Amino acid sequence: MTLQKGSTLNLTLGGEQLSAFFPLLQEGVTVPARVGSTLADFLGEQLLLDTDYISSRISTIFMNNRPVDDIKTVLLHEGSVVALSGAMPGLVGATMRSGGYYAALRGGITYTDSDIDTAIRDGIIKLKVYNLLLPELTAPVLKRGVVFCPDDLLAFFRGQDQEFWNGCTDVLLNQSEIDPAELRSDELFNRLSTVTIQVKFR
Repeated sequence: MTLQKGSTLNLTLGGEQLSAFFPLLQEGVTVPARVGSTLADFLGEQLLLDTDYISSRISTIFMNNRPVDDIKTVLLHEGSVVALSGAMPGLVGATMRSGGYYAALRGGITYTDSDIDTAIRDGIIKLKVYNLLLPELTAPVLKRGVVFCPDDLLAFFRGQDQEFWNGCTDVLLNQSEIDPAELRSDELFNRLSTVTIQVKFR
């Protein structure tokens, strides 16, 4: 099979394989996003998280390493780095909490948009997920799609144990079924520029 730029890889895995992706999301993954839209739109309309979940579970949000208070006013830009975390302990956690009581203590480092770009278009951002949110957000992020360079994706697949592959029941590359064993082969990826992987968990 000749692979083209912009290939899409669809996997079906068992729920027990979910944790294999946690280190990737902690380090940060590249995801498609409508840049120029608000962070609230990204979480609600693009990741399809409901309002109650966003307000009750996502306690701390960083944009480009700076804490965010109002997700309705912060815009995504091409290459923005967004980090999502559940509640963190102690005074530091309370201070960094989005819109929290102690938010005024960090006013100088709170994220604000200085260059407003109102043109909404397709782009990419980097998304990081931490602590309590990992088992809750990994599935919706992977269902929507994560963009990899082929070398990184190949390294990830080669690092998985047999239990991971036992739970991998369906693999589609550009809508054509392939053997899961091919995902550990140099030959499969050596003509690719990017791969968007979408994962469905049973």
